Amino acid sequence: MRAAIFYPDGPQLEERPEPTPGADDALVQVEYCGICGSDLHAAEPDFRAGTIMGHEFVGTVLEVGADVREFRVGDRVAVNPNGVVCGHCEFCRSGRANLCADVWKYSVGVARDGGLAPLAAVDQRTLYRLPDGASFRHAALVEPLAVALRAVKSSGITLGDNAIVFGGGPIGLLATALLRAGGATDISVVEPSAVRREKAVAVGATRAIDPGAGPLAELLVGPRPRYGFDATGVPEVVKDAVGVLAPGGTLTISGWSKRLPSFAAQDLIFKEITLRGSFIYTTEFDAALAMIATGRIDVEPLISGVLPVSEVPAAFDAMGNSPEVTKFLISDLHAGSTEG
Repeated sequence: MRAAIFYPDGPQLEERPEPTPGADDALVQVEYCGICGSDLHAAEPDFRAGTIMGHEFVGTVLEVGADVREFRVGDRVAVNPNGVVCGHCEFCRSGRANLCADVWKYSVGVARDGGLAPLAAVDQRTLYRLPDGASFRHAALVEPLAVALRAVKSSGITLGDNAIVFGGGPIGLLATALLRAGGATDISVVEPSAVRREKAVAVGATRAIDPGAGPLAELLVGPRPRYGFDATGVPEVVKDAVGVLAPGGTLTISGWSKRLPSFAAQDLIFKEITLRGSFIYTTEFDAALAMIATGRIDVEPLISGVLPVSEVPAAFDAMGNSPEVTKFLISDLHAGSTEG
């Protein structure tokens, strides 16, 4: 079968044998697989060369192992790529499995073969049955929606608060949609791309601001935001956010970077700003699926296009170099197989 394989210098299309599910696995025919920013930058520490990429995917169960009890052939499923953890550390036992030291050890599409292939054999613990109202196309975005949902929930924002979101990529746009759905009264999105600014307004932003148009504090309208969300992974954004947040405000950071942010400590101290990290998700995967199924969150505006597996290298190039692109979905994966 034709699959997209991770290598440090970029993805390569290769022929791989069809996977054989183990006793605890299900064999899933992949219908859609999204390409994520972490795929582009190999941000995870355990990204293994030679692994089939893709951790945002949905499909149909074709076969189940001998010990699989809750799923059967024909089930429509989404895959939680981080659904397998150690299960016995203090974090797993306290409902914070996203902080398990083994979270990358078993991660699908990172350390284990993922969904940029016609077929994927995945542990039953990663599977979530799709609700009746969820299409494959939209359910393919459940993973990034779960990431955004955790960031918004952990911030402590409540009905009627105002917020500022830095970044109009998938996580920033989904956070904006969640803030609007959750009752935030005023939402500013800071994003240099005009196309992404338009999308931000489409999903619920009160306004979208071009950071190149002038000092950010002068571009904001109304009271200073109490809650900020950094979905960029750009360290300089933290300084900007601390500068514009209201005293007592909270900045939740979900964008990844290996560089340290630089800002004056007194700006943080004198305003008693709280900095929070938000990492992937725990129970949010279920909730995100329900939001997509009921239409509470419309993910369609994020989809920049649907491409065949043969276009994976071009899709990576476009996502890395064209800020207008938000999210590509890869489909017809099984149609592109040269086996079976």
